[in-house]
Amino acid sequence: MLRALLFDRFHLEAQIETRQLPIYALVVAKGGARLPENTDKQFSVTNLSNGKVRATGQVKWGFSKTTMGVFAAQLSGVVASSELGRQVIDKTGLTGEYDFVLKWLLSTNEMRPTSGSDGGTGGPSIFNALQDQLGLKLQPDRGPVEVIVIDRVEKPSGN
Repeated sequence: MLRALLFDRFHLEAQIETRQLPIYALVVAKGGARLPENTDKQFSVTNLSNGKVRATGQVKWGFSKTTMGVFAAQLSGVVASSELGRQVIDKTGLTGEYDFVLKWLLSTNEMRPTSGSDGGTGGPSIFNALQDQLGLKLQPDRGPVEVIVIDRVEKPSGN
């Protein structure tokens, strides 16, 4: 319905293409991953911040029975849109299912890896939290990203 509306109102013509763009590769850091294997829990991704993220900037996510592919997709969704500005692709090579909690301090500024474990901001950045808590790392890379390419658009027609 939305596509039909956009075509009718704006004569919008678009297509999805895959392009090589900057991404973050989720890789295992030096020292190895520190991820507890799933015991018998069901799959879940839970925001444990209890709606306090805006006030405190602290984020706490819980994951159960989660693969690294699903985790990378979660980072690509919420975190990439607000902090990373890039998609995250799993390149860990880890094939298991894991249970873990990740805590970090949300930044309103552009995130860059920092040397201190708290990033000098009162809590760890997403980069430091991944490395310190899980033994994982976000490494700048290039990779395939789906983008929407607009071929044609016009001023909207009248009602």
